[in-house]
Amino acid sequence: MAPDPKMYAEWLGLALTAARAALATGDVPVGAIVLSPDGTVIGTGWNAREADGDPTAHAEVVALRESGAEVYVFVNNKYEGNSPITVRRFEDLLSQPSA
Repeated sequence: MAPDPKMYAEWLGLALTAARAALATGDVPVGAIVLSPDGTVIGTGWNAREADGDPTAHAEVVALRESGAEVYVFVNNKYEGNSPITVRRFEDLLSQPSA
């Protein structure tokens, strides 16, 4: 189901509110949100490069990290259990070394 376009202004407002949080730490005021397919906000972030000392902590990356903490993905992995399909947390997949 596609999100209602009437929600765009609300989502933009959420991103702008997030951007204001970056001002408190001297970061560039950029905010981002990640939406599920139905329009539910599953991640919010703002620039935290200065605050965290992390050059990758751009608003969109922070929002994706937050959403990934709760999002589960299906992985076809012949090495885990008897089933070819396993469910893994997205952030766990990111933290594993590649094969």
